[in-house]
Amino acid sequence: MEERRFDALAKSLARPVGRRGVLKGIVAAVLGSVVAGGEASASKEPSYRGRTPDDLCLHQCPTGPKAAVMACRNACYNCIALGGDFYQGECCAPISNDAPQFINGTCYHICNQGTYLCGDTCCPSDMCCQLSEGGQTGTCATCCTYDSDCGLDACCYNGTCVSDTTGLCNCTYDSDCSPGSCCKYGYCTSSEFGGCACTYDSDCAPLSVCYMGTCSRLLSDRDVKADFAGIDPQAILEGVLSLPLSTWRYRGEDHTIRHLGPMAQDFAAAFGLGDSERHIHVVDGQGVTLAAIQGLAQQLQAQAARVAQLEAALAQLTVCRPND
Repeated sequence: MEERRFDALAKSLARPVGRRGVLKGIVAAVLGSVVAGGEASASKEPSYRGRTPDDLCLHQCPTGPKAAVMACRNACYNCIALGGDFYQGECCAPISNDAPQFINGTCYHICNQGTYLCGDTCCPSDMCCQLSEGGQTGTCATCCTYDSDCGLDACCYNGTCVSDTTGLCNCTYDSDCSPGSCCKYGYCTSSEFGGCACTYDSDCAPLSVCYMGTCSRLLSDRDVKADFAGIDPQAILEGVLSLPLSTWRYRGEDHTIRHLGPMAQDFAAAFGLGDSERHIHVVDGQGVTLAAIQGLAQQLQAQAARVAQLEAALAQLTVCRPND
């Protein structure tokens, strides 16, 4: 093959066609050599990466009984249709947000950018991994530190939010709950909302203090506050007047025990305060009460001023009598 290409090059150089013709012959001969050499090297080591499913499956299921070959190819086609990688009769199927690939005969799950491997799934970087007991399966869950970080009907368990229905939010001792929480009435309760036993402030959640043996958010120092904004006492008073109130008991309490107050969900909808719809922060409850008292006092002051004005006008009236 090489000798024929050089013979053709020599013949082109020997022709009396002028300098331009010689250059054309050289270029044509060299290009022919490069193309032929590329084709020869490609035929030596065929690559199936990026080829069609037919190419890959024919390569992975080459010979054998017809039924076995067809079963292998069908499995290969199904694997590729799912976005997986097929190798020697095995499918490396995708899990979630990943690119599966066989490397040295082993199935690897290469998570997409911005995700990381969590058992048998890939989680976004802003979520936490929740592994099963055996560590084989994983679930992407909201990260948390305290129960108050989780939504309604959920708690913080091992750094992730889990639903109450899992039974993981139930407790017997304070040690069953996440840091900053305690066990009350069989459920984990965040210490920042009161009710957890303590001896020192360090026993409580951040920004909480130990007051009379229980954790409570009574810290109200100006130096720990920011983003001050005014309020409308009249609007707060209207919210209090429309706030549903009822008596009730906590689950686990004796049926003879009763409490009175609003539901946390109604309180949050009315005033938009706090960081959870499951709790009424002690300082928010106090603040709403004080603001409503101010609003009521403003109305009483306005009424008193109006009454005084009417009394003054009445005193200035002249009563007309006959013959006066």
